[in-house]
Amino acid sequence: RNYETKEEYLQRLISSKYDRVKIIKGADRISNFTDLNTDFTNIEKIRITCEQTNEIIIPMLQSVKMFEYHAENMIIELTDLIYNRMEIIKNFQKNLS
Repeated sequence: RNYETKEEYLQRLISSKYDRVKIIKGADRISNFTDLNTDFTNIEKIRITCEQTNEIIIPMLQSVKMFEYHAENMIIELTDLIYNRMEIIKNFQKNLS
């Protein structure tokens, strides 16, 4: 919706009764993570995406019942992606020092 902020949109997804919507958002977030690297994305954007995923997307996927197996696999993958991107940030900042 054009009038929604990103946070409002994510809150609407969290409160959705449709697990399919949550699974699609989880898959979309995994796809978005593949584009997050320091060559093309600024460090702050990577950090915000990691925090948002950890604070909003993962808990949303934990509420999924109908596709629970898929949600659990997505949570594992997103957790690994967050760790990987946070390591990239740490190494990038270390190289700047």
